[in-house]
Amino acid sequence: MDDHYEDGELIASDIIGTARQFRTEATGRLNLLQDFIDFASLTDKAIFFGQGGYFEIWPEGGIEKYREARRTCVTRRILMRVAGMAAAGNARGISP
Repeated sequence: MDDHYEDGELIASDIIGTARQFRTEATGRLNLLQDFIDFASLTDKAIFFGQGGYFEIWPEGGIEKYREARRTCVTRRILMRVAGMAAAGNARGISP
């Protein structure tokens, strides 16, 4: 089994296994469970980040750290693909 697929399955299973349904109060207020607050390291300030049909709650400054980590990861993946294509081309006698 492909390692990336297996990792993705484990992550999805972990997320789905810890998911909980929430109901908002009549005023629209959402009460989070303490274990979610602790896991997300939320304090008295948080950022609500909309994603179409759902939203995420991040600790102050957390979304910026996530975006930078994601950019770094994507850049690394692209560079690895380019290096792999160059190596494959060199193996066939094709120079870049």
